[in-house]
Amino acid sequence: MSEIDEAELLGAGRSGTVADAAMGGGKRTVQAALLRRCCHELKDQVDPRGLRLNNAVVVGCLDPAGLAVPFPLRFDGCEFDSAVVVEGAELFELSLTGCPRLPGLLGNGLRLRRDLNLSRSRIAGAHWTSASMSKRSAVWLCESEIGGRLLCVGATIDGQGHQSIQADRIHVGGAVRLIRQFTARGEMRLLGARIEGPLDLGGAQFESVGGKAIDIADAIIEGSMFLVEDPAGHRPVVRGRIHMGSARLAGRLLIRNAILEAPESVPKDSGYAGARSGGAAVSAPRLSVGAEVTLAEHCEVTGTIDMYPCKSTSGSRSEYRYIAMKSVGIPGIGVRHAVRQLRGQLSTYESDGLAILEAPRISVSRFGQFISTAPAVSVRAAEVNRRAQGTPESRHGRPRSACAARRAARCRYVALHHR
Repeated sequence: MSEIDEAELLGAGRSGTVADAAMGGGKRTVQAALLRRCCHELKDQVDPRGLRLNNAVVVGCLDPAGLAVPFPLRFDGCEFDSAVVVEGAELFELSLTGCPRLPGLLGNGLRLRRDLNLSRSRIAGAHWTSASMSKRSAVWLCESEIGGRLLCVGATIDGQGHQSIQADRIHVGGAVRLIRQFTARGEMRLLGARIEGPLDLGGAQFESVGGKAIDIADAIIEGSMFLVEDPAGHRPVVRGRIHMGSARLAGRLLIRNAILEAPESVPKDSGYAGARSGGAAVSAPRLSVGAEVTLAEHCEVTGTIDMYPCKSTSGSRSEYRYIAMKSVGIPGIGVRHAVRQLRGQLSTYESDGLAILEAPRISVSRFGQFISTAPAVSVRAAEVNRRAQGTPESRHGRPRSACAARRAARCRYVALHHR
């Protein structure tokens, strides 16, 4: 296997062209030390279009940590035998796309003028950094600043039993798009993040071994958050808790056609082991949303959705109460309608096998149209259980109709109630 030398790499850099290392169905190698030299000692000879390398095997640790690189670094289809280390670097743009083997990305304190693009890459690793004394992760971006977008289109990030992404207090100037079958194996943590655009999780899959799958507690998102299907129809799947405690969304929260599964168990040393969050698919206490919160079409929720209290500033300042949606017992039946906040009294609805028994200031709609309305009610926990079990008694002690009993038998219950 031949190697790309300095003359070839620097020649492509001077002309702003792509250095393609493909050769006879294989890939040539390039030394990581040579790449660092081009970013440091020889950077004045590189065209502003940047250093572009395709289909190469990078030997050694690519480590531009602490360097100020005034041009883009773009690697497409390259393989790395060590994690890329860019901690404390000041880069114009970093693109690691279509990389079939990338053992990790260590970027705490990274400063990027434009985008960080990890699309179509396969990242697998579990690394320690000084940002945490107890956590390992495949990707580290704590206290980093990205002036453009964070793109992970079709990427796979495997924490190998640990976290997939740890990016506490990251600041992203544009959108965060983890879309089109993006897969994270291990918790994705964006604690205290600030995102100037939307957080798009369309068609993404998150898997966590117990506990949280997504943690955006205390995050500030200036756009909306989308957990929806992608254009190809792939539904988003989250196996583990979505934690959004004290997060602030300037736009709306849209969950559509999603599959949400609460963790089967919570580690005893976790702060989420309490009764409030033990079986929660979504835990969002003190969540603030600038527009509506919507669960649309065919969402399948296993566990509870805790949004107490949740504030929405859409139209008027008002407050969501505690929301608890239990799993539906019959396969194929899920939360099929939007849950939106409107001003008004308590209302109850029964439709498509779902009994929403108590909804203070909550209404149910589909495509923005009301399904039904009913007088205000207040249901206690014991009465909720009786309805879920299909017992003949109503809340007033009168026999229930056969139709109502059949509806209650179709699902365990979906309960929205306040404390």
